[in-house]
Amino acid sequence: MAQAAYDGDALARALEHDHPNCEDNTCDVTKAAAIGCYLWAAHLLSGATECEETEDALNDVFNQLGGKASFDQELELERQELLAQPHFECSSCGALIWTAEGEAFCSNCGKLVYRPEEPEEEE
Repeated sequence: MAQAAYDGDALARALEHDHPNCEDNTCDVTKAAAIGCYLWAAHLLSGATECEETEDALNDVFNQLGGKASFDQELELERQELLAQPHFECSSCGALIWTAEGEAFCSNCGKLVYRPEEPEEEE
């Protein structure tokens, strides 16, 4: 991950407080935080549930970044960083499974699913 334009420590602590001990391999918040995309993780979490510490830390980062334009730019960078991580769609329920492995149990539906074969590129 590229060096963030904000101090992520407060966001990391807030995320741990508001979304502790999550080991769900379909959780975008957990995966984003695990790779250091704390702003995107906090953005996702605050949109899904009430999380006072995370929302307070988000407001602090908004101010650190100097407003909406810079904040939105950093969000987009982190969103792209997350999407670049190995993942595949569960063939049973459609959830994204964040793993580089060829098979995994989907935390959303509990099914054992396999990474689809990549189509071979023609030369």
